[in-house]
Amino acid sequence: MDSALSKVQWNPARLAHFDLAERTWTFLMLGGASLILLVVCSCLSIPSVILQDNVRMLLQQAIAITFVFVLLFSYPHFIWSYRFAYQQGLAFILSHGWQLIVYPMVLVALLVLCAGSWNLPLTAVPPLLGVDKAFQQIGVNMYWSKYDGCGQLLFATMLIAQTILSGHHYCMQAFGVALACGEKSGYRLEIKQKKILLLNLYALWMMNMFSGYTFFSKLNTGSFAYHPTKFPQALCWASYAAFAGSLIAVFVAVIVPALRQQKKFPPLLAVVPIVSIWAWLQPFSQPFGFQATIAPIAHGAQYLHFAYKVEANGFDSRSGKSLRLRAIHLVGFAVVTVLLGYLCFRYIPGILDNAKLLGNVAPNFFLLAAFIFISIHHYIVDSVVWKHDSKARKLLREVV
Repeated sequence: MDSALSKVQWNPARLAHFDLAERTWTFLMLGGASLILLVVCSCLSIPSVILQDNVRMLLQQAIAITFVFVLLFSYPHFIWSYRFAYQQGLAFILSHGWQLIVYPMVLVALLVLCAGSWNLPLTAVPPLLGVDKAFQQIGVNMYWSKYDGCGQLLFATMLIAQTILSGHHYCMQAFGVALACGEKSGYRLEIKQKKILLLNLYALWMMNMFSGYTFFSKLNTGSFAYHPTKFPQALCWASYAAFAGSLIAVFVAVIVPALRQQKKFPPLLAVVPIVSIWAWLQPFSQPFGFQATIAPIAHGAQYLHFAYKVEANGFDSRSGKSLRLRAIHLVGFAVVTVLLGYLCFRYIPGILDNAKLLGNVAPNFFLLAAFIFISIHHYIVDSVVWKHDSKARKLLREVV
């Protein structure tokens, strides 16, 4: 195979076109596509635009289109993280037993508790109402007393926990991707600069958390309603100021030194993940529930870009050394992840919901429970997958 490739004549023009196509694809996968979609969604939300018949028809078709991208990017990236964690051998699993064994059992137990106490009145557990009142006294209204049962409150709390963890997860992935792409282009940040960039991402995460995640209200049904937490306006304004200050720090400590020392801006592919996460988590404009709809897909695409690199470099030794065999193996496993993702997130939970095994719980309880379980566990799994003792991290270092 190598000898055959060595005989292929690659002229400079063909190489330039190939490099441009690769960089464009990487730009889109690492967050560029999500930025384009945010602009499109913002334009479609303008009253004079959305009232047009062709625009409304487009929005009706967008649900099906979005589901296709969920199948191709969002679901598979969860499955790939499980593969990287649980297919490194028993010794690796046991060395990270808390994250890979104990943690999922705790999540399952909490979801069982949700179902079992779904309609248990909050008055039966007085400390819960006491906590709610205590937070009200400091200006934080969590609306716990509005839930009809302890199980519903716990379920809503797990949804919030999932979203809080997802924000942190998105930030840390964007940070890692930016550093990797920068180092590939010879742009390395000093330790102080990395800390400032991390501070900026944590400020963004806090600003997003204080928004209360109002988009979850779209999940409300006759048997379940999410009540967004309301934080004091002063706290929200403080988070805005902290983020603005961190932006200035990033400009002064990261961008300006690069211009002085290297006479150039940071590489585009290192900037895109950071700008994208700013767009995903900012609470000021979320057209069509952007954080709940587009951001998870974009995050999955970002993850898969590096998952493919790990696979292509031989995560599974059975894929062989031939480039053709590795490509076939990669495509085959990509198809498998799509099918497994659909089974885990939609098909099996849908069957359980239709069977109505739990009586008066929310109509889509199993669908949401699967999403909560896989998502929260995935964030913990990923903290293991990219540790220094992980084969996936070692292989990624060889290709980045």
